[in-house]
Amino acid sequence: MVSLEGRALPQAAHRLGIMKAKRGRPTGEARRQRAILASLASHTRPADRTRPAIAKAVSGGGGAQWKNMYSGVFNDIEGSLVPQGLIEEEGRLPYRRGPRAVQEAGIPYYRLTRLGRLACLSLAEVPDREALIGGLVEDSGSAAEKRALGAIAAMARFAPEFADTLLGDQARAYSEGRAESLLPEGKGARGVGGEAGEEEGGRQGRGLARLTVGFVDGLAGLPERDREAVMEFLRGIA
Repeated sequence: MVSLEGRALPQAAHRLGIMKAKRGRPTGEARRQRAILASLASHTRPADRTRPAIAKAVSGGGGAQWKNMYSGVFNDIEGSLVPQGLIEEEGRLPYRRGPRAVQEAGIPYYRLTRLGRLACLSLAEVPDREALIGGLVEDSGSAAEKRALGAIAAMARFAPEFADTLLGDQARAYSEGRAESLLPEGKGARGVGGEAGEEEGGRQGRGLARLTVGFVDGLAGLPERDREAVMEFLRGIA
């Protein structure tokens, strides 16, 4: 199995903890992991990307709240997000308190991997996803991936709910092993490490895309008066 970053990953890493759900809603663990990714996506200073800083951001405050949250954040980072390849340790900050061994080791801080940044595109919790897409386009080595990211950026501007549905369904498909990429691919396209074929990917997102293409093509061919009538009707029931 090959990841979107072009390196081999264990089978377990193909499932995303951030997509775990119960009765159709993200589990508490998944929500916490999403909040960790959102925190990393939102901060550039290393001091804001240490485990204590992330725990404070996830808990929403200081005091005892973040201390109670810390163990869960620690386990999510070291036991799930790092092994899945979503985040990685970027470096260590000097630490001047505690035992000498702790001081010498320093405090680790983390960053999103490319896979992690792609996963963040499917999360409504992550702010400024347009900037995230821009960064992904800049360091993309694939022309097809750049086109896909550009299309998603455009859709996110004029139809954010549509883009969220498409990306969320693709992330679930990737997590369940039905897709080899976190980006929706064109019909017959070959995913990174995957086989060609339209059976891959998110079923709901694929169906939604087909309906949308048919609707847009049909709408464009209508006389202006009919087109306005259709749009007025849809606005009325939206």
